[in-house]
Amino acid sequence: MHLKIHNISGCDTIVAACDADLIGQTLTCPQCDIVVDESFYGTEPATEEEIIKALKSAANANIIGEKVCAIALKAGIIDKETVFPKEYAMGLVKLLNPIAPHITEEIWEAMGCEGRVYQNTWPEYDEALNFKDDEQAVEIIKEAVKSIRNVRAEMNVPPSKKAKIIIVAEDLKPFRDGKAFFEKLASASEVVIASTNDGIDANAVNIVVDGAQIYLPMSELVDKEKELARLESEKKKLEGEIKRLEGKLSNAGFVAKAPAQVIEGERKKREGYESKLRTIEESIAKYKA
Repeated sequence: MHLKIHNISGCDTIVAACDADLIGQTLTCPQCDIVVDESFYGTEPATEEEIIKALKSAANANIIGEKVCAIALKAGIIDKETVFPKEYAMGLVKLLNPIAPHITEEIWEAMGCEGRVYQNTWPEYDEALNFKDDEQAVEIIKEAVKSIRNVRAEMNVPPSKKAKIIIVAEDLKPFRDGKAFFEKLASASEVVIASTNDGIDANAVNIVVDGAQIYLPMSELVDKEKELARLESEKKKLEGEIKRLEGKLSNAGFVAKAPAQVIEGERKKREGYESKLRTIEESIAKYKA
């Protein structure tokens, strides 16, 4: 196996590693050809320990070959379900090139691709690459991270202060796959994912998002009265949204003219707000108990 560490101006360090028998080969992919060159992947052999050490300290990595990927999987550095084919990365670089030409040309060269980005054909839509479930999972994680950051900001908790995050949900997979995002973007010291809220401190800060409840056991950082005020404010906002939707859905003119899918969408919104309101009211009751 070969290993080389690249330091690119304006970017995080990139670690490149590949199987030794791939050096000098050109691999044909749907988007373009991949040249496995010594200038990118290095000339000196590397041990399994050296590769694991380099990958664990890397912000970005480019690895190719069955052996090196197996090592990364075994060490828990990458997840089999989230291995990103290089041709996907190439497509993204092509799409970004008109916006950020200089850095994408550097990345293109660092990935061992031939020619210049702008000389390649524009990526064409491929239904096989339309991962709707993954897109939905990312949106769920984005909403959860945003909600946690907003609540922490309201409580004046500095980003440097790490805290445990407990996520209770029926569908656990999106949150398990996205644990790293909570650690890096939501100041989590630990992420616990569960299907029930058994054993959670009654005074834990409660955040409600679609499909999940998030608890932050931060009693030492949170003023109880301020948290109650926040929950009361959220309750008032939800009650206002429910009242607005009820008025809309009880309007005979709206119901008569609006498409069926629009009406159904408004009803689902109301149901979602009602569910969140019940949870908020339960949290308020716990604080007042």
